Amino acid sequence: MFTGARIEALFKLRAQDIDLQAQTMVLGASGDKTEAGRDRLAPIAQAILPIIERLMDSVEAPEEFLLKVSHRNPSRSHGAVKAFHRLKSKLFPGSQREATFHSFRQSLITKLANEVQAPEHFIADLVGHENRKAMTMGLYRGRSRPEEIRPYLDQLHYQGWSLN
Repeated sequence: MFTGARIEALFKLRAQDIDLQAQTMVLGASGDKTEAGRDRLAPIAQAILPIIERLMDSVEAPEEFLLKVSHRNPSRSHGAVKAFHRLKSKLFPGSQREATFHSFRQSLITKLANEVQAPEHFIADLVGHENRKAMTMGLYRGRSRPEEIRPYLDQLHYQGWSLN
């Protein structure tokens, strides 16, 4: 809800990808679906900073994954995807709602654009999208810095949700 990362990228986050002092994380350090999604430095939103700090307290080595898994499926996110579908079925019984874990990414993009008017290139950099159609803003522009994106990210509010 606050990272814009694909679920698999979240499950590939390692302690070495987190800098608590700078409040940043490297998303896609272990690869991503797209080239634009790889190795992107993103701010850690204030809303999830306490969660990231707790997760960091539980790791013993820099190469350890932040999110633990207990299954043997090759996809590290497999268990979380299944749990999300179970929760969705419990909250909306009999519903054929199209919400998936990827819906959090879509919601973040919508909220950043519509509620806090973040510039499109900041949103694209955060979620790992590229714009190859526009030469200047696609091919030649460097990625946004976390401190440029953070003010927009920290304005986000999801009504009725508490992450504590």
